[in-house]
Amino acid sequence: MLAAHVQEDNNLPPWKQPPPYGFEFPQLAAEDLNRSISVAEYQERLKTNAEGFQKLKSIDITVRRVILNEIENSSDFLSNTDRARGKLYPGIACRVYRRTGVLLTVSSLRRTLQSAIGTLRSLLAKAIWKLKLDGMELEQYLWNCKTYPSIRFYRQRMQAYEQKLRNRILTELSNSNGTQLTIQNEDDDENEIMDFVDSTSNISDDIEIHHINRPHNDSDQQEMSSFYHTVVKGEHGEQNAGHSGTLPAVHNGTLATIPNGTSSAKYAREVAVRIGS
Repeated sequence: MLAAHVQEDNNLPPWKQPPPYGFEFPQLAAEDLNRSISVAEYQERLKTNAEGFQKLKSIDITVRRVILNEIENSSDFLSNTDRARGKLYPGIACRVYRRTGVLLTVSSLRRTLQSAIGTLRSLLAKAIWKLKLDGMELEQYLWNCKTYPSIRFYRQRMQAYEQKLRNRILTELSNSNGTQLTIQNEDDDENEIMDFVDSTSNISDDIEIHHINRPHNDSDQQEMSSFYHTVVKGEHGEQNAGHSGTLPAVHNGTLATIPNGTSSAKYAREVAVRIGS
C-alpha cells in the first residue's frame, strides 16, 4: 500500500489536489514479463476464440482497478472522440492481460469504465445536490468512497456536469419562489453520451448511497454490474421512467416533498441521470 504524504497545492483545482495526508492507495498488479500478447494477436483472438475471454461478471475489484488504471494512463484517452477511444481499447486490454492474466473484450473494458463513471455521477449528485458540498469539502467526501481513487481522473470530463448540478439544482432552487422547477435535457458531447450509463442501468455505490439503485431491463444490462459487482434484486416494483422530469415545489431553497416516499439520495440519482442525459 502506498501512503500519500503530499502537501496541498493552492494552484490546482480541488479535484487535482494530492490525496489526503496518509491516504493508502490499493496495491495494483505490475506487468508480468512472462505473459505476452500483441494487439494483432488480441484482435485475431477476438475474431476466432471468443471462449478464451472472461466474462465481466467473473472478475474481481482488483482487476477492475487495473483496467481503470490503464485507461487513466492511456495518452489522450479523455481528449479523444469515442471513435478514437475505440482504437485504444485493444492496447489497454493487452496491458491488462500482462498485469493480471485476465483477457477481456473491448465491450467489458467499456462497461467497466461506464459503471465507474455512473458511480461517480451518483456520488457527485448526492454530494452537490443533497449535501451541498463544494471545493475541498466535496473532495474530502469523495476520498471516503472506495471507488473514487480509481475514477478520479475522470473528474476532468465531469466539470460541465458538476456545473449543471450547481446551476440547475442549487442556484435555481434557491432562487425559485415555491414554483415547480422543470429540468430541461440538453445534449452532452459525443464522449459523455457514449460513456455514461443510461437511466436503466444497475449502478450501485460504495458508501451511503445504497438507495440509488436502478432496475435493469434486459440480460445485457444485467451483465453490466456495478464497479463492485453488486447485483441488486427485489426492485421489480420500480418504474424505469422515475418521474416526469418536474421537481416538487420548493420553499426557501428546500424541497418540500419527494414523490412516493423515495429517499432523497435516490431522487438525487434520478435528477442526476436526467441532467446528464
